Amino acid sequence: MRVTSKEVAKKLMTPARLEILKFLSNYQFGTTQQIWQELQPHKNRNHTGGDLNKLRSLGLISSFAYQPERGTNSELCWLLLAAGAKILEEAGYPSNLAITITANPAGSGFNNVTVNWLWPVR
Repeated sequence: MRVTSKEVAKKLMTPARLEILKFLSNYQFGTTQQIWQELQPHKNRNHTGGDLNKLRSLGLISSFAYQPERGTNSELCWLLLAAGAKILEEAGYPSNLAITITANPAGSGFNNVTVNWLWPVR
């Protein structure tokens, strides 16, 4: 599911998910382990993974394998997307960056990643 309206995203946004978006805005990226330890150490790590997966399914964040050579055992690294930055801004927490990922050209095996700074970085 991708965010089709602001209302849908707002209904599915919990305080914990908003904190994840703020974390990714502040640190640019983070692994599942880092996000869990920083934001939700009192909860089961699977709970954090569920929040991350929901944000990804909404099109607000994206992930990639941190150590792709480990295959499915690799931890995921998470990035804030432009739609997630917009949700943060609407919630009153301006973001300083957002990642735009375009589909990979047929057969190339790579995605094009662009960092869009929403205002100048100091």
